[in-house]
Amino acid sequence: MDCLPVELVTEVAFLACTDGGLTGCSLSLVSKRIRDAVYPARFHTVALASDPEAFSKFLDVYREQRHRLPDTTPRVRHLFLSLLPIEGEPIYRRPRPLLHNAIRAYEEHLRNLRDLGERHGAAVCALMQELAPDLETFTFIRGEWKNVPAVDCTFPRLRELTILDGMPEFLRLEDSSQSMFPRLERLHAVEFFHARPLDLCQFSQHASHLTHFRCSGMHYVDTVTMGSLRLVTGRLSSEDESLLLPHLRQVVVQPTLMKYHGDLHGPNRLCVELKACAGKARSGMYFHICAQHNTLGPIDTREETDTAPERCIRKAREEWMQRVEGGSGCWAEEYLF
Repeated sequence: MDCLPVELVTEVAFLACTDGGLTGCSLSLVSKRIRDAVYPARFHTVALASDPEAFSKFLDVYREQRHRLPDTTPRVRHLFLSLLPIEGEPIYRRPRPLLHNAIRAYEEHLRNLRDLGERHGAAVCALMQELAPDLETFTFIRGEWKNVPAVDCTFPRLRELTILDGMPEFLRLEDSSQSMFPRLERLHAVEFFHARPLDLCQFSQHASHLTHFRCSGMHYVDTVTMGSLRLVTGRLSSEDESLLLPHLRQVVVQPTLMKYHGDLHGPNRLCVELKACAGKARSGMYFHICAQHNTLGPIDTREETDTAPERCIRKAREEWMQRVEGGSGCWAEEYLF
């Protein structure tokens, strides 16, 4: 590599730094020449998960390193951010406890997380304020944080967004008067734990150029998510109406068999409603319903040792990296979260 032109080494670094930061850190330790050559790609992809203390530490390093070399400014283009700790009760390790004990243990764990918003919410908001203008892809996992302040920012370059269990607490679409995602084309919503309903109608103002939408793990029929899906995919009933998401052309929904469900007919109702929604989709729209996915079934060998939060973070990060590297990720019909 010492014989290659600096410009070529830099381009190679952009192709290599797709794992959330490890490769960029490792290359920076090779030599001073290599460190300077890979400097523009140093923060090309960044993954922050499970450690709230790391958010402010990363931001300090990022601000310091951005101005280390003249005429060169490294930027974060792809961000994976999880507020879901993995140090919770291991309710999915073998031997598995009784269902009611597992639920009680996890609910107690969530109660212990509620003060994280007050202690670390400001750091998360500062991080997003700094990175939002440059992001092209963003995967976010909610962590049941409470009292997180709202951040006033837009994502002018963002083209793909993946959200697990609802919109970030600090991004409040209903309070923003400007378009938050003016270039967003693909939206992937995952319902994993206690998913907050997603109102797709709000995206007509904030992401009017949306072309692809996928919902993985849809659980319920009577939610804002399902209701708004009908509105944004359906045909116009009169000439006076206008399409909410006029560029939307592909919808993929993956219904999930619940671990427990008060309504025994809930999964069947959901499939019936989804088929009806697909049948009423406007002309030119591709509406695909994946086979129902049983969340209790084995996914792979790691399922036996992963806690639920660990599996959630791992699956989301794998899909994020596939998309960063140019793969199909969740947009392949056979994909299951």
